[in-house]
Amino acid sequence: EVVQSSLEHDRQQLEQRVKNQEEQQRDLDALREKLERDKSELEETKQKQQHEAEQLNKRKAVEQHDTSERVAQLEQQTKEVEAQRLAFEQRRHEQAASDAKQRKELDTVQSRLEHDRQQLEQRVKHQDEQQVELDALREKLERDKSEW
Repeated sequence: EVVQSSLEHDRQQLEQRVKNQEEQQRDLDALREKLERDKSELEETKQKQQHEAEQLNKRKAVEQHDTSERVAQLEQQTKEVEAQRLAFEQRRHEQAASDAKQRKELDTVQSRLEHDRQQLEQRVKHQDEQQVELDALREKLERDKSEW
């Protein structure tokens, strides 16, 4: 009976150990499944992040290209505007020189015209004086004729 009791006790202990091992095996299997799911999720997240990083890099490259093009356009426009400004300044300078030359020529012409006008006035005055003398001589001639 002691042996039987001892065997029964050993059997119960063995059953308990088997039960515990089965529970540990289920826990271990559940942990393995969870680890596989976590690994799969981690891989998905990694691929998603890699895809997002690639998209971001593509957008950055496009933006950099667009920015470079815009900078080149602005530099070209700046050169064109500067060339136009220089051409305008050159034309303005040439126009100012032309205006000064024309003013000088106009002053010269006006001076000549004034001189000519004064000379003409002198001639007219002189002719008027001669006409008065001539009229006086005609009158005298007419009187002298009538006296003869």
